[in-house]
Amino acid sequence: MEFESIREKLVHAFIGGLVAAVLVFFHDALAKATGLRETVLLVVVFLAAFVLLAGLEWFLGWLLSLRHIRLPDAGNIDGVWLHARYEASTGKRLGGSVVHVKTSRPNRFAVHGRSYQENKTYEGWFSGKGWQDRGNAFVYAYYGGLTRQKATGQEGSGTGQYIYSHPTGGHATTVDGSFRGHGLPPLQIVIGKWHGRNIDENAEADILVGYLKEAPPQVTPEN
Repeated sequence: MEFESIREKLVHAFIGGLVAAVLVFFHDALAKATGLRETVLLVVVFLAAFVLLAGLEWFLGWLLSLRHIRLPDAGNIDGVWLHARYEASTGKRLGGSVVHVKTSRPNRFAVHGRSYQENKTYEGWFSGKGWQDRGNAFVYAYYGGLTRQKATGQEGSGTGQYIYSHPTGGHATTVDGSFRGHGLPPLQIVIGKWHGRNIDENAEADILVGYLKEAPPQVTPEN
């Protein structure tokens, strides 16, 4: 989110500066060459510059929106992922998470999302940054909070790793990994699948629970 805002500001600043440069450097020369009155010429130059640079801004926006990271062994991973979460010590499923992964700059990812219990009760939020690790994974650090249906939820930070696989059409479709919280619940195992580029936030709890019905209720514990 923050990266997107900074990027948009830089693009608009560049376009605005370019418009000013066009008006300053070409105004006098065009006035002499065309013989048009200064006011008329100024309007013509401005309209031409606006059309040209609006197209340039669109092109730059498209270029900057291209996915910068493609994990060599897994493909693209940008988008929304549905995760099932398991307690590592018992292998018991605890609930799930809706995880948004987005390239923030080359070899870096922004990750954020919300967690829910099996009954669709909102459980907490998380936000963090990830770094490419090997050819099919990234490691990340996050900060988050648990509501536990209290006015002021428990907050903490943690680290984890997501490993992606089964690329289809250039995009990974499955994920597994684990994360550990400091001040949050202990080590948890995750397995999941790619949902798509976007998700309806008003329906995400229902969509996630639908996936949890497909996911195994138990995994092999990690000691």
